[in-house]
Amino acid sequence: MNIYTLSNGDIQLPDYKYRMDKDFLTINWIINKYCNLRCSYCVGWNNASREGVVDRHHYKDIADAFLHLKQSTGKGLYIAFTGGEPSLVPNFIELINTLGKYGFFIGVQTNLCTKVIKEVAYYTDPEKLIQIEAAYHYETLDKNKKLQDMYFGNFSLLSEKEFTVVLKIVATPKELKNFEKRVEWLRRKLPENSIIFVQPYITGLAGTKDNPRSYPYIYTDEEKKILSKFMKVRKKELFDFIHGAGWFKGMRCGAGESYLVLDEKGNARRCASLPHPLGGNLMKRNIRLLPEPTACPVEYCACPPWALWFGANVWEYIGNKRDECLYCRYHKE
Repeated sequence: MNIYTLSNGDIQLPDYKYRMDKDFLTINWIINKYCNLRCSYCVGWNNASREGVVDRHHYKDIADAFLHLKQSTGKGLYIAFTGGEPSLVPNFIELINTLGKYGFFIGVQTNLCTKVIKEVAYYTDPEKLIQIEAAYHYETLDKNKKLQDMYFGNFSLLSEKEFTVVLKIVATPKELKNFEKRVEWLRRKLPENSIIFVQPYITGLAGTKDNPRSYPYIYTDEEKKILSKFMKVRKKELFDFIHGAGWFKGMRCGAGESYLVLDEKGNARRCASLPHPLGGNLMKRNIRLLPEPTACPVEYCACPPWALWFGANVWEYIGNKRDECLYCRYHKE
């Protein structure tokens, strides 16, 4: 397993190396908006349209566009595929393999419940596809034995082929009542020493602390204790977020300078929470990064804590000491 254990005990996944490196650009690519599952807590799937960059362009042309982005920015690229379900796009294997051959590093968030995943295990390089976040969607898989068997079979195969694959589970408040039994059952189904990544519930909404249903303040104190017991991956940064570090407005953030969001059409955004684009499109080869970290204009952030990873002066913003911000690339400055 290609993971990191920090001095505070947190487990970090392979992307940690690249988001901590100022010479790298992390790209979160929402490659599609459709999925073969229908989870009530998901904010990512949409069957309205299946057309995107991968439907209109050859995979090599897409890889060439990323190569241009690398050359124009002077940065290495870590490309994280998400969706929707990324493995459902045309020529998925060919695309990630070509990106790997170009020297880019790849991460994938997937439900593991497609036939393509088995091909990934046999025909891709774990030295390039460095991180697989395998979401276990209990709401669907608990009711479908065929999909459940596919999930665990693919997970075991990827582990056998030496991919860094972790089980990712969304901890909704109602699920926490029986979470210990859930985790124990999952461990029996997984290969020995597999990692379970507990992801806090994302409602897609954001608001103030006095609104108990707004993200990321949705958990009660008792629920936070349960989360703390089972959350091992990115625990410190995620709990900082839950405790109030989602209020980013005015904080200097590296989104747009060290981090980009691409939508399914290749349009670039500084981050997922901003309604307006950064400007530029992957296939038009006109994306231009911001020259330095700049102030966040968003009142409340409803996306995972990218700013905590990339922002400057995080320790002042959330009240931590400088040496405690081990997930911020500026912590040694």
